[in-house]
Amino acid sequence: ITMNPDDVNALVERGNLELDHYDFSNAFSDAARAFRLDSNQFETRLLYAKALLNRPTSTEKDKLVSQRHFLKLVDEKPKSTDAIVGLANSYALLQDFENANIWVEKALEIDSKYIDAYRLKGSIFKIRYYAVKGDPESKRFSEALFDSTVTTYSYITQIDPEYHAAYMHLGLLFQQRKDPLCLDHYLSAVQLQPTNLDYKYALGYAYGEFGKERQAIKIYAEMIKQDDTFYEAYCQTGQILQFKYQELDSALYYYSKVVDQDKNHLDAYVNMGIAYQD
Repeated sequence: ITMNPDDVNALVERGNLELDHYDFSNAFSDAARAFRLDSNQFETRLLYAKALLNRPTSTEKDKLVSQRHFLKLVDEKPKSTDAIVGLANSYALLQDFENANIWVEKALEIDSKYIDAYRLKGSIFKIRYYAVKGDPESKRFSEALFDSTVTTYSYITQIDPEYHAAYMHLGLLFQQRKDPLCLDHYLSAVQLQPTNLDYKYALGYAYGEFGKERQAIKIYAEMIKQDDTFYEAYCQTGQILQFKYQELDSALYYYSKVVDQDKNHLDAYVNMGIAYQD
């Protein structure tokens, strides 16, 4: 691309890599340029439709435009699971879950183990579950949606045991229900992505919630060793030392590390005040 900025195939390759790594802004930039250069190529339109749908500033109008592109792509290649799931995703983002599920099932009829279809299916179940879980009149429906969400993400881990994000989704679901099963799922995600600080933080926080404070402190220490600017690891360590073990001097040390990096960290200041008072 440096040598030839108008190399459509290279722009599409890079755009797809950017989408895979959730770099949506740059993906859209490459997709838009490739689409302007050659709007007739299937892969160019597909990238543009996906990037338009996923970019951070995507509007309702953008989603509708993206959907029209996907409809054209599916009409051109009715067996393209990538285009079909993209179309399903456009319906899901427009809150039309009925049509989204219809297209997801069409993709699975073509490829019964197409992981992107299951990812979207799980996401739809999860969104619908969160929408009704607090409603007492929808308790039975909420439980059914929860079970469907767990079943879908669990099946993804069977299809692809290396798909770490599915374990994180499962961990979050169980953690919000105060179920220690979340620990197993977070641990699986960390084992697959040992340098992912967000995964480690989720595991450490869950350890703290379920009475495994020493294990939590160990995880936070690993995080600090890996990146000493991740100040939330200092703050959580301080809270455990303060409120679980009453080690106030040590807690104050960790809070000082937090406010050195974030002068507006309210929790750290409150906890420091309590520690000094005690």
